[in-house]
Amino acid sequence: VQTENYIMIAVGGSDLKKDGIKAAEILYRKGIDSIYIKGPFNMHKDSDIPGKVITCPEDFASLMKRSSLVITNGGGCMLEAMYLGKGIVALPQTKYESNLAKFAYNNGALLGIDLNSIRMYSYNKVLNAGSKASKLVDGKGISRIANIIQNLI
Repeated sequence: VQTENYIMIAVGGSDLKKDGIKAAEILYRKGIDSIYIKGPFNMHKDSDIPGKVITCPEDFASLMKRSSLVITNGGGCMLEAMYLGKGIVALPQTKYESNLAKFAYNNGALLGIDLNSIRMYSYNKVLNAGSKASKLVDGKGISRIANIIQNLI
C-alpha cells in the first residue's frame, strides 16, 4: 500500500477533550494536510475543524494504512496504528489510555503523547517508531478475548 502525504487524526468516537480539533488546528497552521475522522458520538461541527473531515468512514482501516502518520487517543485506534507500524502521536483521553500510551512511548513505539509532540519528524524517526510499535502488537487480541469469554461460559 502506497503511503500518502496526510496525517490521520482519529481521537476516539467523540473527541471528548477536543484534542483532535486542536491537533487539526496545529497541522493547519503548519500547512500540513490532515484527515480528521469523526466517530459515531462526535457532535462537533465540521466547520469548527480545519482540513478534511470524514464521518464514520467505511474505509477507516485503509485511510489509516495509507496515512503517513496517525494522531490518535491511547486506546483501540492506537493499537490498530501500532499493528500497522505507523508513526503515532497519542492524545490520551482517559487514565487507561494514558497508561497504555506511556507504556508504548517508553518502549519507543510512539513519537509523543501530547499536543506539543505534533511536529515534523524525519522519515527515519517515524519508521523506527513504527517498527517498534508493530513489535508490541501481535494482532491476536480478538483470539485471546474469545478464549477468555469461552472459559467464562
